[in-house]
Amino acid sequence: MASKKISRKDISKMSLGDFLRVSREPYMRLARYLKPYRGRFFMGVLFGALFGVANGALILLIRQVVPLIFPDGGEHTLKMPAWMPVHLPPIQAGHATFAQVVLLCASIRH
Repeated sequence: MASKKISRKDISKMSLGDFLRVSREPYMRLARYLKPYRGRFFMGVLFGALFGVANGALILLIRQVVPLIFPDGGEHTLKMPAWMPVHLPPIQAGHATFAQVVLLCASIRH
């Protein structure tokens, strides 16, 4: 089942609907091979997306923690969200105890 090669010139003359239909054909042929592994594939996509969200959250966490560990003279306070199982008092820059600094650094470990 060979498909016809389409040149760039042909693509430029196609409507968007025609282009989407033609470009979808090779993927639909490959999808037949995916059928026995469909569950694994979608679980992989789901966990890949969750991993991406976790990496983005790590950047936000580092933005909050670094000014507390290395104070720059500004007023920085970190308050733990109420939904977290660990309840700590607000941590202020320059006034964090050693245990709080260790806990903050451990939260960054990925």
